[in-house]
Amino acid sequence: MSTDIFATLEIGMRVVLRYRLPVAEQGSAGEQFSDALGVLLAVNEEQVSVQTRTGQVSIERQSVTHAKEVPPAPQRRSRR
Repeated sequence: MSTDIFATLEIGMRVVLRYRLPVAEQGSAGEQFSDALGVLLAVNEEQVSVQTRTGQVSIERQSVTHAKEVPPAPQRRSRR
């Protein structure tokens, strides 16, 4: 069994990544982790890139603690 958390993910999949924040970016309440939700753009030995709703995010691969595929975003309902 592979221990690579990206082994089952493919470029173009909608994913969520949980990753450790650098000490300088940790929240005032002590938050140590953050999530990135979006389309997986690239994975290499050093970085992972995800296109989120607010823009492209590059994360150090060693900081990623969890990664999984998620279903497509729900359709927005029209206003009445």
